[in-house]
Amino acid sequence: MKLLIISFLKKRIMDRKFTGFVIVVFLIMLLFHTNSNLTHIYNKCSKFVVCPFKFITGMECPGCGMMRAFWELAGFNVKQALRYNPFSIVLLVLCVVEFLFYKKVPRTLQTLYKYLLVLVLIWWLLFRVFPALL
Repeated sequence: MKLLIISFLKKRIMDRKFTGFVIVVFLIMLLFHTNSNLTHIYNKCSKFVVCPFKFITGMECPGCGMMRAFWELAGFNVKQALRYNPFSIVLLVLCVVEFLFYKKVPRTLQTLYKYLLVLVLIWWLLFRVFPALL
């Protein structure tokens, strides 16, 4: 039974690599939140993660704050997660839905991803690029 569950999860993750990656990262962060030693390691190492876009341009990219938002979501701090990156919650929910029901709703999710991408880019321009230029 255990082998069957592992093979099922492996197949789902291999079919949807990005979705599987996001879910695995979030699960690891949940694990880190349950152990204070691991939390300390995360807090120490997260200072070394640098966004290449921000490093070059000085402006935050649409994904900036996503890992910090996931970290806050793993600790059930939704308000702070929304401050770091409001699309982190949407991305996590879409990844879980796609992971669980990917055979049933692929077209709907593809369309939703396209609209979400446009929404993210508009939000990025209005709240990160334009304020940085002023």
